[in-house]
Amino acid sequence: MRSATRFAVLFAAATLFVFPVFADFGGGIDNDSSVTKKDDADTGQEDTFSFWVSALMGEHFRFDASAHATVSIDSPNFYADVEKLTITGNFPPVKDGLPQFGFDLGKFYQSDFSSRVFADSFVGARFRFSYAKANLKLTFGYTGLNNKYYSSIVMSRMDALDDADDDVVFAAPRFIGSLGFELPELVARQTLNLSAVVQEDLRHVFDDVTEEGDEIYDPTSGGRMNTQYWGAGLSGPLVPSLYYDLYFYVGTGRMLTFEDDSQSTTGQSYQYENIYSYLFGGSFRYYAPSFLNSSAGVKFLYASGDKDHVSYIEGNTTGDSAAFVPIADGAFGLAFTPKSSNLLASEISYSVKPFTSRPEQLIRSLQATVKVTPFYKPVAGVMSESEVNPAKGSGYLGTEFGGAVNLRPYSDLGFGIAIGVFVPDGDMFVEDMDSPWTVGKFTFSFSY
Repeated sequence: MRSATRFAVLFAAATLFVFPVFADFGGGIDNDSSVTKKDDADTGQEDTFSFWVSALMGEHFRFDASAHATVSIDSPNFYADVEKLTITGNFPPVKDGLPQFGFDLGKFYQSDFSSRVFADSFVGARFRFSYAKANLKLTFGYTGLNNKYYSSIVMSRMDALDDADDDVVFAAPRFIGSLGFELPELVARQTLNLSAVVQEDLRHVFDDVTEEGDEIYDPTSGGRMNTQYWGAGLSGPLVPSLYYDLYFYVGTGRMLTFEDDSQSTTGQSYQYENIYSYLFGGSFRYYAPSFLNSSAGVKFLYASGDKDHVSYIEGNTTGDSAAFVPIADGAFGLAFTPKSSNLLASEISYSVKPFTSRPEQLIRSLQATVKVTPFYKPVAGVMSESEVNPAKGSGYLGTEFGGAVNLRPYSDLGFGIAIGVFVPDGDMFVEDMDSPWTVGKFTFSFSY
């Protein structure tokens, strides 16, 4: 980790030396302090220091690099990573009818159009083709060079074991390939997105994995999990000030399953079973700038589950799996943050920025938001959160009530306070987790 930070600093210094006229650089400090109350109280604090450098390299090329390091009161107390290290090229069409072409090579951030399947950084390449009425992106990369403390990819038992091992630094080794096709403002300002994301587990290249046909259950090992996601989305305005986006994904692939086997000497064995799953969701947003510069929104998400799973990670016990498993997705709540698997969630929010007409910058930047987020479990079985009782059936899980206040008195200085209170349906949770959960956060950011 220290060597990664040292490399980023030396690389940035070399860039400034080679491109002194066109180079720009800066950095920032971010603080994230939290108090969590579930079965007991816990505090957390992280301070992240970042540095970035950017340089033009002639008419068509650009270099960008950034690195960050985090100091935490939890273990590990220090970790760091190269966040971005990219050469970007942009080329106009050489003649009419040909697309504008661009590429990114190195380490960069990538997400599908909804950010519900994959949203993370990796080392790879991205190729962009911009036509008059369409955009095409082809991207592929490798996640195994990320620091695991900045990554949320945990899809298999081997991933989970490494995530819990303090001696393991790097994230799960996976190949990601994606193809995105966009038709902006196709009809009546409606934009159509089509997406294909492929994830290939490369764990077997670096570690011994459980083989298909093994007859003894081994909780200290696991197999490979390969998945594909085929998605479509539609977004745009419905009427002035009212906007929406909708998305739908079909998930396929295969996962290792320890199941009954009449041909086995023990009566059970490991077999790879297919995955057939789905996820859909969307949002509606209404803006009312004349009324306290406010906005109201509704979001929803449904992700399929499988009632015969005994755990979120490699928990299938018989036949095909119907549980949707994202690669790296964002959470809905603050106190209760399940993965998009066997989940039905919605969010109603309202935001105001009431002092935008005031001359004082401090109060003019004040923004307040309130949210209500109910959660449901669509089918009986497990979820990603261990506090949910897997022996219970489907149904209502509870509701989170949240609020946040953000203040940005200057463009490079910001403060934020957020609180989330999750009120669980006690019958759906394990013992001692049926009381309200509370998470409070204070954030501070300064850039230069």
